[in-house]
Amino acid sequence: MIHVIDLALTPSEAKEEALLLARAAEFLKLDSGEISHIQPVKRSIDARGSRPLVRLRLEVFVREQYTPEPALLQQLKPVDGRRKAIIVGAGPAGYFAALELLEQGIMPV
Repeated sequence: MIHVIDLALTPSEAKEEALLLARAAEFLKLDSGEISHIQPVKRSIDARGSRPLVRLRLEVFVREQYTPEPALLQQLKPVDGRRKAIIVGAGPAGYFAALELLEQGIMPV
């Protein structure tokens, strides 16, 4: 079973993986041996108070196998450079266009 939890830790606590595992198990009221993997989803620093906190959103895999998603680069076709397309602009639309072209095997310029 996969649980999504939010934790607020001090920066030193957030660095140690064993302590992170213990805090996640404590939050879910489980034994730490039942957790097979912890995957950070979001990490932010909360510096509003006198002591800064690290706010974490975690996916906690309880008695379940973790399989990472394939990298984006593995989904792209090899580009030989024979077919090219010029993209004007480097904003979100330009990057999206470049990715779409790479998926088709066309070299973006």
